[in-house]
Amino acid sequence: MAMKKARILVDTPIDGIDYQPNQVIEADAELIRDLEKAGFVDSKKAAVDYCIKEEGEEVITHASPSEELEEEDSAGDGESGAEGGSAEGGELVDETGEQGAEPEA
Repeated sequence: MAMKKARILVDTPIDGIDYQPNQVIEADAELIRDLEKAGFVDSKKAAVDYCIKEEGEEVITHASPSEELEEEDSAGDGESGAEGGSAEGGELVDETGEQGAEPEA
């Protein structure tokens, strides 16, 4: 997916994150295009460069919620990730890996 940088022009909430004027975000090109059409951002190189070079702003990478879910899914290793877990045959396993452990009350 193509990413694009843009200067935030007005207080702009995106996916629950509040961005302030002159912040620079890098996000999906389609999202930037839609925000630009609505007047929330300016993606021209001069606008982005001004904020970075003159205002000292750092580029903030904005990941949409769907991108974050994709990353979490691909990062999984197939294990449950739960502490303890169960051993073969359904016996409890404590943090030390010992089988037959009694559950804590």
